[in-house]
Amino acid sequence: MPQLKKAKLSSRAKDWLQLLTAPVDEPRLVRSYSREDFDAADEALLSLTYPCRLLLLSEIANLRDEAAAAERFWKKWGETFMVEPKSKKALLEIRDQLREIWQAPTSGASEVIVKDWLNRREGEPGVLFKCSIKLSKFVPELWSLRAMLIQGILEHWEHFRLCANASCAAPYFVAKRRDQTICDAGDCKAEKQRQHALKWWRANRAKSPSKTKGRSERNVTRKTR
Repeated sequence: MPQLKKAKLSSRAKDWLQLLTAPVDEPRLVRSYSREDFDAADEALLSLTYPCRLLLLSEIANLRDEAAAAERFWKKWGETFMVEPKSKKALLEIRDQLREIWQAPTSGASEVIVKDWLNRREGEPGVLFKCSIKLSKFVPELWSLRAMLIQGILEHWEHFRLCANASCAAPYFVAKRRDQTICDAGDCKAEKQRQHALKWWRANRAKSPSKTKGRSERNVTRKTR
């Protein structure tokens, strides 16, 4: 089955990725940068923040209703993203919209939500995306939670799934394979194995009861000889 994979980087973008991930105290060369350098830097930055967007999608979609959950989220991400006000109400509204998109990503309603997310809010410093013609895409501004979510949706919507385990604590997940129906949580994998074993047992235990009984009786007879 097709696997979920990151896009391949150009050689120039790989050089930029190495530069972006180098220790901050490492000496950097002062040079003049070309248009190609800026495009490669955007490409590298998209790759570098790919895991962040994947994590954001899951964390927000599975956010619980209690205030403590929103507080934990803003404590972790609050200095990174500019969503005003940083409140439980604002965050849960985004969560509910993301869940709607998750369940029907290509619907008209989902497109309306994403279109609304593109609108600039009060307190935001500028547009949510910058244009990179060379990459043939818009690059999200990293400070914007909604921009990062939009980019994450574009990257992963084909793999949005709801865990088949009814008791899953975080049912919204991004599948690694198109046929994946259970999230990667250990409890959910164990439950799937249990259900599979139970289904097999129900299908096979009574298939030939007389033969099973006969084999048992022959085994007993051999042991008593």
